Amino acid sequence: MIPWSELARAREEIRRRWPSVFDLPVVRKRFPFLASHLKDGGRLLEVGAAERPFDDRLKASFPTLIHKTLDIDPAGGHDFRALDEVKESFDLVVAWEVIEHLSLEEIGPWLEGLRRVLAPGGRLVLSTPNVFRPGQYWKDATHRTPLVYTDLGALLILAGFQVPSLHRTYHGSWLQYALVRHSPAGRILRLWNLDYAQSVVAVATPR
Repeated sequence: MIPWSELARAREEIRRRWPSVFDLPVVRKRFPFLASHLKDGGRLLEVGAAERPFDDRLKASFPTLIHKTLDIDPAGGHDFRALDEVKESFDLVVAWEVIEHLSLEEIGPWLEGLRRVLAPGGRLVLSTPNVFRPGQYWKDATHRTPLVYTDLGALLILAGFQVPSLHRTYHGSWLQYALVRHSPAGRILRLWNLDYAQSVVAVATPR
């Protein structure tokens, strides 16, 4: 069990840097953000890869990238089913919308496992549903732990990471993005502390 005092201290560390969820910069699309952390010839582990939505684009953009996947679903033909099976290291580990499927007690050991498979100088990129967007977290019955951005950052700190950046993602069209960001409705939502961005994304490096 995580001591409440340690969690509160780490939350405050994140809150001092980003006082509000609206202080997190918006990333429009996931693939360009992912690509900005990759290099040809590097090593990528995608955790919770499911149907591998980025396979074709990764092969086209990074022909010599070593890309391996991990997922508990046996039907996906992934390289690994569990972190314990991973005996190699990676420059980048990515986990899109996975952490919220774990209990709070499971998250710490899981993050430590991700840190273990990072190569020296490696980075972790992981996301979780933005709980400030109405209904976003509740779209999946297998979700177990809703994480405010301060909790996401705090849990990473407690697992031995630094958190150089936090972001929000919005996947709609440019027109939708412009309307929701600049319309009166968008400003009214913000007054109620409600957000349009679908996810929160953290970039973390081992301390």
